Amino acid sequence: MTAKILNFTGDTVVGLEPNVILEAAHDMLDQALLLGWTIDGDLYLASTTSKIGEMLVLLERAKQVILET
Repeated sequence: MTAKILNFTGDTVVGLEPNVILEAAHDMLDQALLLGWTIDGDLYLASTTSKIGEMLVLLERAKQVILET
């Protein structure tokens, strides 16, 4: 299955539950880095790679996209 990815240029006005985002990404990703806050307020980090450098590349690419929008 091939997905067409469209850039969203509007504002997000409603927060989404984490499961909604995770389900939307199901079976679409080759690599993933998951960041979030637990219910207790702790940082949660999980990755499909154990290589710190690859995690940092994903973070920096995401940062670049965020800063350019």
